[in-house]
Amino acid sequence: MKIIGTLDSPFVRRTLVSFETLGIEFEHQWLSVLTNVDEFKKVNPVVKAPTLVCSDGEILMDSNMIIQYGEQVLAKRSLMPEASKYRTALQSIALALTANEKTVQIVYETRIRPEEKRHDPWLDRVKQQLECAYDGLHKIYSARAEDHIPTFTQDDITVATAWRFTQFIANDVILAEKYPALVKLSEFMEATEIFKKYSGQ
Repeated sequence: MKIIGTLDSPFVRRTLVSFETLGIEFEHQWLSVLTNVDEFKKVNPVVKAPTLVCSDGEILMDSNMIIQYGEQVLAKRSLMPEASKYRTALQSIALALTANEKTVQIVYETRIRPEEKRHDPWLDRVKQQLECAYDGLHKIYSARAEDHIPTFTQDDITVATAWRFTQFIANDVILAEKYPALVKLSEFMEATEIFKKYSGQ
């Protein structure tokens, strides 16, 4: 069984960390949707990362679908928190995935699209959406007790991978000093062995 994609994708990284946390054995194959398109097409013609190649050759794609399959079929346990924290976890995951999408849009607008074709009003809107997503996440994480210790629940995994990605791509848009609760989460998670293993460094 293989998970295909690069560690500079927060969608790929959250999937790898989740599978490792669940104790699922897999191989990670490093293929980029940008620089390894032809090779990626041979595995998944849609060229979407992450892609899971199952032991029987069937493929699944999209981090949510892959993680759900890993939890329900392979590990038979969930990384979601207890019922009292479930809805907040869903809110956090949705905001973090939105932050990922908006950060990816910034990449495409500023690093891939030719400058003469760039539409600044659209880019400004994306940045505003990104900021709103992190404002929402910071509110949630700031409300937690000071002595709260992050865990390997899906919300903490997804928020931490999103934060690192955005800080790598758009730290001029999302200023770390504005979000101390998210910095605290990130520092804790990035210091763990699983996050180090899938850091790409």
